[in-house]
Amino acid sequence: MICVNETHAGAALRWTQRRDAAGGARRNRACLDPGAPADYDLFEDAAEDVPQVPSSLAEALDALGADHEFLLAGDVFSEELIQTWIAWKRENEIDAVRLRPHPAEFALYFDC
Repeated sequence: MICVNETHAGAALRWTQRRDAAGGARRNRACLDPGAPADYDLFEDAAEDVPQVPSSLAEALDALGADHEFLLAGDVFSEELIQTWIAWKRENEIDAVRLRPHPAEFALYFDC
């Protein structure tokens, strides 16, 4: 068993630690069962049912938008704050990068 703070996002953990120090609030803890170890090569023999982590910030924000109940536990974050943060990240980070050419594009198309 692995026991982690339910608010395992870095900012949430720091916020919880400040709340604990300031007001003596009790931390919520959850124990997670990682399951049985894989007895095959995850890189070569992986089946489709092997869970994957998001491969981009956009996918990570999609996953956070779909499953963020752990951040609402203990009233550390509100639904409105989470949705505002996701929207801000999309507008100021994802779109800012997506709307500009990547250096590899310059090498492919503009480097003569």
